[in-house]
Amino acid sequence: MGPRPAIEVEDLTAGYHGMAVLRGLSITAHFGAVTALLGANGAGKTTPLLTIAGFVRPMAGRVLVMGQPIERRAPHELVRMGLSLVPEGRGLVYELTVSENLRLHTRRGAKPLVGDVLDLFPALRQLASRRAGLLSGGEQQMLALACAIVSGGRVLLIDEMSHGLAPVVVERLLPTVRAVAQERDLAVVLVEQQVDAALRVADFVYVLNRGQVALAGTAQEIGGRTDVVEASYLGVTEPGR
Repeated sequence: MGPRPAIEVEDLTAGYHGMAVLRGLSITAHFGAVTALLGANGAGKTTPLLTIAGFVRPMAGRVLVMGQPIERRAPHELVRMGLSLVPEGRGLVYELTVSENLRLHTRRGAKPLVGDVLDLFPALRQLASRRAGLLSGGEQQMLALACAIVSGGRVLLIDEMSHGLAPVVVERLLPTVRAVAQERDLAVVLVEQQVDAALRVADFVYVLNRGQVALAGTAQEIGGRTDVVEASYLGVTEPGR
């Protein structure tokens, strides 16, 4: 048997207020793997995540999460199905402590347990009684990831994890994301601007440009096509034009 698809996006058109941001987008993410969506600001990277999570309704095309169509499902229904979203703003309750945020996101009977998740982020153990709003940016991102994992979801969507963080912090967090995907058999979709960091942890990569896939392949294949990657970040449809 081949890898099992967790997310299947087929010929998706989606956007805001009747204006399409994505046009004919098709991507697939598998359990046990990290799928990265790369591209410059405005390339349309976040809209696929919001559509998969139920916050943006498709205008055309089809989205399947764990084999189930999501077009008529509300975000809370998708959470119950096993989908977790770490938004760019991290989605924490900043007035609550680390422990309280984790308890808030823990689904009854879900695995892994809080203690198991804290093994992935040992720095959070010492911060259990500190309010989330008093944490550093890196500590907040650790907590956001821990909350998503402890919810017991099988599909993890992460939007711009590196935003506002020092490169050294990103270098510590990204390997944990890969370990979570492989060891817990989760499907992780990672939206990133930092190409080199994403390529080091991703299994499969889609480079987006103007709401469409400009290039797709394994991380190794994409790493060898720097001309196309750079062109997409410059907003050029084809290298050399």
